[in-house]
Amino acid sequence: MMIVELLQWLSTPVSLGFQWGIMTLGVYMTFRLLEFPDLTVDGSFTFGAATAAALIVGGWNPFLATLVAFFAGAVAGACTGLLHTKLKIPGLLASILTQISLYSINLRVMGAANLSFPNVIADGRRQHEIIFRYLPAFGMEEKYVILLYGGIIASLIVGLLWWFLNTEKGITIRSTGDNPQMSRALGVSTDNMKMLCLMLANGLVGFSGALVAQNLKFTSVDLGAGGIVFGLAAVIIGEGIFRFHSIFGRLMAVLLGSIMYQIIRSIVLQIPFVGAQDFKLISAVIIIAALAMPAGLPQVRKWLEMQGVTKRVRVPAQPGPEEGLKQEEAALPAEPAATQTQTGLDTSLMVANISKTFNAGTVNQKDALVDVELTLEPGDFVTVIGGNGAGKSTLLNLVAGVYPVDGGGIAIGSSQVTGEPEHRRARLIGRVFQDPMMGTAAAMTIEENLSIAMRRGQRRGLGPAIRKEERALFKEMLKTLDLGLEDRLRTRAGLLSGGQRQALTLLMATITRPNLLLLDEHTAALDPRTARNVLKITDRIIRNYGLTVLMVTHNMKDALQYGNRTIMLHEGKILIDIDSKAKKRLKVEDLLLMFERASGDVMANDRMLLN
Repeated sequence: MMIVELLQWLSTPVSLGFQWGIMTLGVYMTFRLLEFPDLTVDGSFTFGAATAAALIVGGWNPFLATLVAFFAGAVAGACTGLLHTKLKIPGLLASILTQISLYSINLRVMGAANLSFPNVIADGRRQHEIIFRYLPAFGMEEKYVILLYGGIIASLIVGLLWWFLNTEKGITIRSTGDNPQMSRALGVSTDNMKMLCLMLANGLVGFSGALVAQNLKFTSVDLGAGGIVFGLAAVIIGEGIFRFHSIFGRLMAVLLGSIMYQIIRSIVLQIPFVGAQDFKLISAVIIIAALAMPAGLPQVRKWLEMQGVTKRVRVPAQPGPEEGLKQEEAALPAEPAATQTQTGLDTSLMVANISKTFNAGTVNQKDALVDVELTLEPGDFVTVIGGNGAGKSTLLNLVAGVYPVDGGGIAIGSSQVTGEPEHRRARLIGRVFQDPMMGTAAAMTIEENLSIAMRRGQRRGLGPAIRKEERALFKEMLKTLDLGLEDRLRTRAGLLSGGQRQALTLLMATITRPNLLLLDEHTAALDPRTARNVLKITDRIIRNYGLTVLMVTHNMKDALQYGNRTIMLHEGKILIDIDSKAKKRLKVEDLLLMFERASGDVMANDRMLLN
């Protein structure tokens, strides 16, 4: 009897957990996947509820009205996205502005502070005009009908989101939140992805608001108040209790977190001295408990082990740092399975009198580059050296499109790219950053990172992000690194060592054979042994594919050893340009002497001298 009563009692919080859980999925997409602090939720939730209620009162079919509520929420998300991406308003402030605006809009839509759903006479009794009235009841009470179909709808949405986030388009949303700089370097328009994610997330929030309002049989202008608090609490609870690593598992954890939150709240509200006025205090306590859970659970496990309640699980030993270093040091890449050259493709680079000044007109004005002219012929491998502030990284960033030029022009092959944004130039450019963490999306797997890189310069649609034949190709390409990564395709990139991540970044940068490869001190953050290995891999790939390369380095020995040409920058200008024949005769001491003669100054960069 008690079990039956418990199940009856649970039906209400579980039903609400499903309905509000759809909103929580939207919160998860912005806060976790996109890393965007979106406070639009409180307004878009009510906007969805108000839209559905107003349309149903106006005679619309409840199913169509609920669908329109999704698009209403999406419009709210688009407003936040436009404020952030086009007007460059910080994300948090942009979402607050949208939320504030929606309060007045919701009052306009409803025509009053409250709006009830209309009644109709059906099956000999009075019923509210909501979508659940049109669904088969199978002889069940209304609350069980709402529970059943709420669960089905929420589960379908989880399945659809799982499918979408594993498509070519969906995977770029994940990479945008994980590493926007890498994403742009691989041809992803991060602004467009933010817009898409905000629209989809707030669309789900609006859809959830429409369902909740139909369950309550009315809506009010304050219906979504505190919605963001609920959403964050549900996400934190779900992640704290259900430690799933797959996308599907994490989506299910968020939905279950919503249900857990509703159950906990219902239990607390049963306490005699607790009333509805304590709701926000209860929410805060639940969130604090959820946040403390990751730190508290290990202590609980340890205590249970000491009491003999549980046994310690022995984890197999993992290879230590020394073994990883030995593996990386021994890694000499074999010949690629299918070597492709750049024959017949114009891979030249022409930099014509480009200049760049930072903080112009202020006391901090810095002329980073001054009328720099540089031409690379197809197949040229040019190393770039210079002291701190010489303009080396600025030169690469201007070529890549990170910063706009103040004057001059840039052409890659036959393409004039001076005015193109970074993500569009990526179709022609491969990049490897100085920081190994910047070239890969840490939370995504090796094969997912490679999949994004493989579609650089292509239109990304709703096809699967990783196809069977692509997985086989990735394995073959990873074998050329000889780091054992071909057997770890589903390992998250964040679990790799610095050398492995940089080698993976190099493979990602060259997987589509770019017209131009930019290497920005890509071994500077690695230990000497790993740096030597990565340089060997770099040189081998460049030679095999006949790439045109611009490599910045602080190591003068490497600058002379690699490439067919070396240039030295000083105070934003090219001071020395050394061709292949001259490089072969030079030593580091000769290079220092050339610098002193050309500049009339002494090389005082400790990093270059120590290297």
